[in-house]
Amino acid sequence: MAALRNDCMAGSPEPNRRSRLNWTSLLTRPRCRLVLSSLLGLWLFPGFVEAVVHVDCTKGQHVRPKLKADKVIVVKGTCTENLVIDVDDVTITTDGTTPAVLAALDPSQPTILLDGAHRVVIDGVIPNGITVSGGNFGIAATRGSTIDVANCHVTGASNSGIISSTNSTVAVDACSVMGNGNGIVAANTASAFVTNTTVGSNTASGIIATRSSYVRVGQDRGGTTVVKSVTVSGNAGTGIVIAEGSSGNVVGGTVEASGVNNIFVGRASSGQIGEGSNNLTGGVTIQNAVVGNGIAVEGGNATIVSSTIADNHLRGIVVSNGGSARIGVTNNNAVFGANTISGNGTDGIGIFHASSAFIGGNTIDLNVAFGINIGQATATLVGGNAITNNGQTGLFVRAGQALVGDSGFGVPTTVNTISGNGGAGPNTGGIFAFEGASIFVADAAISSNTGPALQAFEGGILEVRGSTAVTVPATGTTVGALVQFGSTLRVRDTASIISATSHGIQASNNTSVNITNNGAVQGNGAGAFGVQCFSSTLDGSAIAGSAATLTGITTNVSGTAGKTTGCNVFP
Repeated sequence: MAALRNDCMAGSPEPNRRSRLNWTSLLTRPRCRLVLSSLLGLWLFPGFVEAVVHVDCTKGQHVRPKLKADKVIVVKGTCTENLVIDVDDVTITTDGTTPAVLAALDPSQPTILLDGAHRVVIDGVIPNGITVSGGNFGIAATRGSTIDVANCHVTGASNSGIISSTNSTVAVDACSVMGNGNGIVAANTASAFVTNTTVGSNTASGIIATRSSYVRVGQDRGGTTVVKSVTVSGNAGTGIVIAEGSSGNVVGGTVEASGVNNIFVGRASSGQIGEGSNNLTGGVTIQNAVVGNGIAVEGGNATIVSSTIADNHLRGIVVSNGGSARIGVTNNNAVFGANTISGNGTDGIGIFHASSAFIGGNTIDLNVAFGINIGQATATLVGGNAITNNGQTGLFVRAGQALVGDSGFGVPTTVNTISGNGGAGPNTGGIFAFEGASIFVADAAISSNTGPALQAFEGGILEVRGSTAVTVPATGTTVGALVQFGSTLRVRDTASIISATSHGIQASNNTSVNITNNGAVQGNGAGAFGVQCFSSTLDGSAIAGSAATLTGITTNVSGTAGKTTGCNVFP
């Protein structure tokens, strides 16, 4: 405290009655006001007498009559009243020993309302030193107000615990905001900064930015490059909402056990998860959504990096309705911010309905359904992803497009690893193109998946290029690739498809296989061909003339039983 006091007093005159106005002006300095609110011996300086008042609500005193500009109000006891602050530079604090309560007399009004007031401070000094209880809002800042709230407990507000609205700015530090409707809200071109705080057990959402507003969670208003973690836990609605043309940064901390989604970014909004201001990075733990997703992006944009998204009821991350996301790829393309997306109740990542995503550097592991599920949307797996041990197919695309490996993106590596997927089914394998989907694969390592490593059904297109290596488990009987119902498979460059236990490629029903350059296809095991073309009308015991075509350079095609069988072969 002595160092803080010396910093505050530097350059100030000696205290005397003639310098009274200068002393009073110190109260406009936030650091000075913090000192003054903590000094018990304040009355020793005559020039301060009119600037500091004590209110003891246990004796029937009230705060409201003392709300004047440049005042420090030291509160004791439970004060049951609704406060309206419409003057600047007011501090409400405690003596640093005895907690205080500010409780709403009229529950239909805010417990504390700021109406165009600036540089207001509410600081309990000790943890939960001031409790703000009841009201439709606990603390409401309106009409361009500014307030710093610290060491407080805000509870029992029917609408929102703390709201910043109509161009106001609220900073919340070292507080608990619990048991309200919503926790903390920024609305109507306002902003809220939340640090070192718990926002939990509210009956609606935890933290909200809406209607062109901004929230920063886990980093202070000054943009200090230190994570100041926030816990958002057990809210009945969504944990953090960024919506209606708003934006937000969430760094460090935990968002968990929300009744709907843990984090929602949508409707022309932008969210940066794991990235703050001034290049601060800090991963967020996003887990255990009760009925929803870890992160949902709908019609908005999100960057999601350096975080753990695990054990959510539905998907780890879902992007829908024209939304876009950078998942594991920082705003500097050459740097990954790897996420771990694991153990979620359906897919690790879902991209749907005209949405798009860049996905890089992530571990996508042990999700119940698909590792990545793309439907009527597009995604680029730029590189560095490990898609492993998911219950269904590692990468499943329906009526959409996926690019796997993009050397032009500038990332540290273009190699994606897809292995161990499909064990639970019904969809299996490493990569699956379905209903007109198009998947371009370069430089991937696809191995040890249950079922054919590559599959294309109903007009699906698979192009396997670069140094991609496709293999299957060493035991059992597994085809390297299965192409059916009007689909297409192309193998080019030095890409290879090798089955240790069955045919390299199986094709049927008006499909096309093309092998060029140094592409290699190999079948192993009894009766295995490099490429087997068959008719799906048979039970598999015989080969009839099929409507499958094999074209290209087949020099590097081989099999235990021969190069090809049953195919319409053209050069």
